[in-house]
Amino acid sequence: MVVPALNGNVSDPTTRLISVNDPVYSLSWPRPLFAWEASRILTTASDADLLPWTKHLLREAFEDEGVAEAFEAKISSQTAATTWGMPAPTAHPVRLWLQALLTDEARLAAYQPPVYFAERHSGGHIDIEPDSRFTFAEDFIELLNTMSTEGYFPKILPKVCEDRWTEPIDVSRELRRATKQVVEWPLTSAAAKMLPEMTVYSLVEYFNDRAQRPRAAEWHNWNDCGYDYSDFNRESGGAVYRWRVNALLSYHKAPLRLGSVGAERGRLIHSFSREQDALLTQEVENRVGRPADEVAHAIRMFRARDANNIDKRAALALLYKRLEPKRKYLEGKTTKGDLEDIFNIANRYHIRHSVGKQFSEEREEYLEWMFWNFLSMVRLLDALEAKQTAAEKSP
Repeated sequence: MVVPALNGNVSDPTTRLISVNDPVYSLSWPRPLFAWEASRILTTASDADLLPWTKHLLREAFEDEGVAEAFEAKISSQTAATTWGMPAPTAHPVRLWLQALLTDEARLAAYQPPVYFAERHSGGHIDIEPDSRFTFAEDFIELLNTMSTEGYFPKILPKVCEDRWTEPIDVSRELRRATKQVVEWPLTSAAAKMLPEMTVYSLVEYFNDRAQRPRAAEWHNWNDCGYDYSDFNRESGGAVYRWRVNALLSYHKAPLRLGSVGAERGRLIHSFSREQDALLTQEVENRVGRPADEVAHAIRMFRARDANNIDKRAALALLYKRLEPKRKYLEGKTTKGDLEDIFNIANRYHIRHSVGKQFSEEREEYLEWMFWNFLSMVRLLDALEAKQTAAEKSP
């Protein structure tokens, strides 16, 4: 994570004043997600917004809510010290403090949840099955309710405040219009359990598009109202929503994840291993500026949630299309056996000549195996061509 440069020095004595006694912070958010949002705050927040935005980020992203209060106390003490004759900081003290935090990874410890009895005595099988009494649909509705109370859906599920009148929303009608599914709202966990899978997954994607993270929160004492939220941001809301929903999908062992790049962002895609998913996402991200790129299109086709075997064979054909014109080039760059294997696979499984040819049912299980073989060769070709281009440009 690149931290934006500031008009100040993180070794400034005022920075030390407000950070020297800080504890080792324990994040409840993933570290990259926190660093991403904190850096966005550094680059977009006005001086007036810096304190409330940073305080709410700390309150939400750290396991101990006291971190936010400790931060505010340090900023207040720094301001008071400046008033009593200490030199003024070279930049806004919150900017300096937040930048110092981001540049010291030792103070951003990943949260380690406690390991309780059942897990400790699971015979080494840490990946315990989720409770079958609670489906993904039920847990998803519980998550929606939690995020709603945290202010994440201001347009469709706004927080009710007696001091702020809001136009009533017919949520059932809005859901029907957008998803073409009949959902009676409010939706209880028990009712969610009875919904068709297609409807549940449509809701997962719909609420991704409606998620907005509030960057500021003000405590409202009247009638136990709680926090009133403001300064909503769609990009941040989507990022947090996808992280939380994907964790839930993983817990329920669903072979799906919400995509995060390009046309896949906020849409359910088939999931492989964590490492494979990261590799595919990086491949798509690298090609995001090329909308006609057929390799990125092939990846999206192959891991789309509703991809059938015809779609997957079409994706393989696109990958092969990238390789076939380069066969002579690759012959001088890789082993003959590896290259022949790729082209023989394409011939034997009717990928090369026509995806419409008969493809026997017993061979369908090889589609994923072929996909990773073809993609590996495409990645090798890309690397070789990039190396050659760099060599040609060098003096």
